[in-house]
Amino acid sequence: MSQPWENWACATLRSRVGTAVAATPGTPRAIVQKLQEAFTTAARDPDLKRRVEENGLTVVTSTPEEMGQLLVKEVADISQLVHALGLVKQ
Repeated sequence: MSQPWENWACATLRSRVGTAVAATPGTPRAIVQKLQEAFTTAARDPDLKRRVEENGLTVVTSTPEEMGQLLVKEVADISQLVHALGLVKQ
């Protein structure tokens, strides 16, 4: 018998494994931009892309704003799952 949260979880959650780079709060925007540009340039390297893809992964880049939006959505999705499962902090 399925649980009430199973349909929600299957429809809402995606399997996602990733690596992100984050700077501490208050890092000057120019530094954040320079880091983002360096990682985006590296991600375009054909040899790096080939090696990553050989391991079944995909190289994806984004802006700091896009990453922030993704993190907000991920936290909201997981929070809903925690609530649907009735999990409580111990």
